[in-house]
Amino acid sequence: MRQWVLLRVQRIPVLRVLAETAEHLFAPSQPVGVLGVIFNADGHVLVAEHAARLADPWGLPGGWLNRREIPEHGILREIDEELDMTVALDGYVGTHVHEYGRHQPRGLTLVFRLRSALGDRDTVASRTWEVVRTRWVSVDEACALALLDHDYSPRAFASCQGVDTRCAVAVLTHNYGPDALHYCQGVDGACAELVLQKNYAPSAIPQSCRLR
Repeated sequence: MRQWVLLRVQRIPVLRVLAETAEHLFAPSQPVGVLGVIFNADGHVLVAEHAARLADPWGLPGGWLNRREIPEHGILREIDEELDMTVALDGYVGTHVHEYGRHQPRGLTLVFRLRSALGDRDTVASRTWEVVRTRWVSVDEACALALLDHDYSPRAFASCQGVDTRCAVAVLTHNYGPDALHYCQGVDGACAELVLQKNYAPSAIPQSCRLR
């Protein structure tokens, strides 16, 4: 029943705008977020569909840090609150400085690597209205979602096979000029055209942007 309601929120524009606005109203005035790159036993990454994201709802799980909360504690708390699973912290990946849109000032997102004993066949259930559903994806698809959502820092991109760190910096700074795209080794013309048109649909990126 809860998932049915969340799917309706995703599909009705007015409800999605209200959900996004409510999320930002209750966020800290100087937002610091945490995201988790959760690897399972088969080497795949968990992504979640977020009810409050108007564009491109699929991304890494995470949320806001509480006041004076230690970041490592914060990411474990967020995963425990949102997802029915157990994870272990496997290290810090990097920090990304970005804008949150019209509702929020400039903020930070800290990215952590996490491990899970689950496998590809294991379904991870949601514990909150914020997450509609989850799925396991390949590292390449996770990298594509990172390009889409600007969730990773350059150091995180460097761990994605075939992606030049300078390409990651270009994407994170919204620098899509020819010089910047030159650093994206293996990215073909169709991918460049998608970038220039700002067509970042997940279905388009894996097919046309050859990250390897």
